[in-house]
Amino acid sequence: MTHQATAAAARHAAYIKRLRTSMRRALQATKARETKRAAKGRPAVAVTVTLDQIMAKLEANAYACALTGLEFWNDDADQFGPTMPSIDLISCDGSYDDANTRVVVYGITACRGRGSDDDLYHIAEALLARKRSRRG
Repeated sequence: MTHQATAAAARHAAYIKRLRTSMRRALQATKARETKRAAKGRPAVAVTVTLDQIMAKLEANAYACALTGLEFWNDDADQFGPTMPSIDLISCDGSYDDANTRVVVYGITACRGRGSDDDLYHIAEALLARKRSRRG
């Protein structure tokens, strides 16, 4: 293996390790948030998806966002930015289970809110059309 290939393999391994750590923390935070909601008598959802299931989803998407294909952490932010990984509910009214979760860049989760993927695509198309029209 060449020096470049070895360096690329090391970067990839570090990226996957960072993703695993990030997803472990995200799952812990999600479980804590839902437990706190339930304790306050507010609606809460079950969190049954596992770290291994999340990592399998990431591997199936080449360790990139399930919707955009973007690699994570490729923005100008130092830590918390729009391309950090986020566990997203496919159906907003469902639980955090294997069938109803995917990993996307945080900007997708923040923009989509309780809307649908189609709502998000509509906004993205308008944003791109506006950008093209301003190039003039």
